[in-house]
Amino acid sequence: MDKELESRVDEVFEKTVKPVFKELIEQYNAVNGYEVKIVPECPLIMGIKRHKSIFLKHPDGIEMIVCVYWIEGYERLFAANIMMVSFNKTFDIYTVSREELKKQIKFLGGLGR
Repeated sequence: MDKELESRVDEVFEKTVKPVFKELIEQYNAVNGYEVKIVPECPLIMGIKRHKSIFLKHPDGIEMIVCVYWIEGYERLFAANIMMVSFNKTFDIYTVSREELKKQIKFLGGLGR
C-alpha cells in the first residue's frame, strides 16, 4: 500500500468530504421539507477502502443516497448516487476541492435545481 496515497485519502475525507457533508446538512436538513443526514450505505463494489454517504429526501418524497468513496490503490475519488447507478463522477485525489465536490454532490443528489 502506498502510504502517501493513503495519507492523502485520509486528508481528503477529513478536510473535504466531511466538511462538505456537514455544510449540506446544515444548509438543507429540515428546510422546505428536505431531510438530509449521514447514512452507512455504500455501493457493492470490490475494493472500496473508505466511504461516506449522505441521504437526501426531497419535499416530493424522492429519496437519494450519494456516496463518496475511494477504491484502494486508485488515485481517484468517486461520488455516485447509489440509487441511480448511472450517475457518478470521479475526482483526482490530489486536486479535489470542497467547492467542486459540493457542487457534484448537490447535482448527484438533485439539489442543484
